[in-house]
Amino acid sequence: MKKEKILFFGTSKFAIAALSEIIEKKYNLIGVVTTPDKPAGRGLKIKESDVKIFAKNHNIKIYQPENLSENNFLIELKKLKPDLIIVIAFKKLPKLIWEIPRYGTFNLHASLLPNYRGAAPINWAIINGEKETGLTTFFINENIDYGDILLQEKILIDTNDNFKSIHDKLMLNSKDITIKTIEYVFSKDIKPKKQKKSKKIKKAPKIFKKDTTISWKKNSFEIYNFIRGMSPYPGARTKLIINKKNNYDVIITKVSNYTKIENKSYSNKISFELKNKNLLILYKEGSFIIEKLKISGKKEMSGLEFNNGFIKNIEDYYFI
Repeated sequence: MKKEKILFFGTSKFAIAALSEIIEKKYNLIGVVTTPDKPAGRGLKIKESDVKIFAKNHNIKIYQPENLSENNFLIELKKLKPDLIIVIAFKKLPKLIWEIPRYGTFNLHASLLPNYRGAAPINWAIINGEKETGLTTFFINENIDYGDILLQEKILIDTNDNFKSIHDKLMLNSKDITIKTIEYVFSKDIKPKKQKKSKKIKKAPKIFKKDTTISWKKNSFEIYNFIRGMSPYPGARTKLIINKKNNYDVIITKVSNYTKIENKSYSNKISFELKNKNLLILYKEGSFIIEKLKISGKKEMSGLEFNNGFIKNIEDYYFI
């Protein structure tokens, strides 16, 4: 086992890939810090973070402070004397924590900084139609996602990728970039780079329910990208109006195969077409397949099931 002591901060599934690689490479992992258990779901059952569950299964010491700035927690961290702190998928750390390790504290962020600073970098990169994204490791400072860059790694975004597929690709890639960053930091064989300053930097703010509604004023490719960026969770929301009186809240959770079309008759009216058992939506010079969607209060269904249950033999229907 390597002697330098590492303390890991993380919460979600995204952090587990890198954490597992740290264990696999036999680094001196002295513990993980994660969020406190909390009630979740309809039954309000106590839910543990993904990182806590993983740490328990690997007999790793777990810390769950209610308040990161609480004095007893800070005293305990200083007693641990970590040489390096690694932060992945966690909240902002106070300076009193990130300045403790002699090698510093680095964060792994799911974008190519300085673009897409914020809580939802994968979602916004897809929504904005980016053709590439990636991972960045950087030293933490007082400002969120502004620290000096250590390493970056790019991946391409395909037109059929969505939030989940890019999330999973970046999660897998996080193993290698995390280990490389650890080695470079310990060997001091890396020169951190200041982030470029620009007024044109794209942001990635947290996504709330109000942000998930589809704007049908946009063109078909923008709508397609928006749905992909919300797919499969939290889902892109819209309303289905039938016969001018019945309306249903619809959440579209998966789309694919965007195709540009020249038929201008589709320009201003949303149309549906069943082709090879796939439900296509045609609108404003483009079409794409609706693979999965959900009527509020009902189970998720395929586009074919939606067509047979809601669209077939109905003349007057539209999304708003």
